[in-house]
Amino acid sequence: MVLSGDSSYFESRYAGDCPALKVIYNQKQDARIPLDAGFLKYFDNWVEDARRNGTKILFRCRCGCHRAGRLAAYYQMKYLGYSPEEAIKDLYKYGKHMQHYGFLVDQINALYDYIHKKPCRYLTSALKQSFCVRNISPAASENY
Repeated sequence: MVLSGDSSYFESRYAGDCPALKVIYNQKQDARIPLDAGFLKYFDNWVEDARRNGTKILFRCRCGCHRAGRLAAYYQMKYLGYSPEEAIKDLYKYGKHMQHYGFLVDQINALYDYIHKKPCRYLTSALKQSFCVRNISPAASENY
């Protein structure tokens, strides 16, 4: 799963070395825009399929910080039982230049609310568009 939209350059270079490699998603995400429910459903289905089939998954962006870090935090909270604080601690430990992406802390808290089917804690904020999981139309989710 490529979150930077550049799999044609990177993954195609290793096709011969890793013939089982299959790119299932190749779109550039903007970390300033919260993830949407359609993408998260697609990701969850992919994780469940991989678990069922005993295959490994890999998701990446370009620098390994905000886009992949946000999705890693979601995975840790949903599938490993991490708290938002634990996921954020890992984000800062392993991500690069995280001091420039402070808005991800709020997005991760909002992802935790989404996972636990709670109303987004930022709904009363004028900045809710910056943090809460977005709902998109079924037609838009066909891109996944």
